[in-house]
Amino acid sequence: MRLTAKGRSSHAAHVHRGDSAIDKLIAAIAKIASLRDLAVKSPPEVLETIATASPVSEALSGDGESDVLRSVTVTFGTISGGRLPNLVSDSAEATADIRLPFGVTVAEIKTLIQSYVDSVDGVSVGYIQSYEPSWTSPESPIVQAVASCTQEVMGVTPVVNMRVGASDSRLYRATGHPTVVCGLTPNNMGAANEFVEAEELMCLGEVLTLAAFDFLNQEFVRPS
Repeated sequence: MRLTAKGRSSHAAHVHRGDSAIDKLIAAIAKIASLRDLAVKSPPEVLETIATASPVSEALSGDGESDVLRSVTVTFGTISGGRLPNLVSDSAEATADIRLPFGVTVAEIKTLIQSYVDSVDGVSVGYIQSYEPSWTSPESPIVQAVASCTQEVMGVTPVVNMRVGASDSRLYRATGHPTVVCGLTPNNMGAANEFVEAEELMCLGEVLTLAAFDFLNQEFVRPS
């Protein structure tokens, strides 16, 4: 989403004649950030899955990830505005990434955002893209096939968890097709020196190939 604030410029020596767009933007940002505290009523199966996976998930992705998976996340990624330090700003803009756990809808969040924006004169909001949260039950055959093949190839018992990432899985689920996402360990994701391990990449290719084979040939017993 993109927040845009409009104000009126004046010299810093005459602030009473100006109307700061940056001040307005800051006020709107503070209100929208409160979405992080929104109570979300996720289905029991979703909450149980997150809790079960927590020891492994947090060891890989850091303490607190399980809380993130149950909450609305709000990230303000860019902010800009003003012309000079000694001028009241007449325009300002910020972009934000908001991710929704299963249990809250896009419409609910947009309604709240609009009420926050409407409460600050001169601020408007636009949406770059939006889509509903979705999930597939851990008991789904496609999930079980991938989990089984992961254990076979890598020799470890995988945990099944929810994510707040965005992928094309939502397009399949929207048409009624259960979908699972299985990828590489995202070492330093979004930070300096982000990398994946080549050996794990090869394993993943084998896992996905065997899982697709098993899922599409449920009655066929693959030779050991």
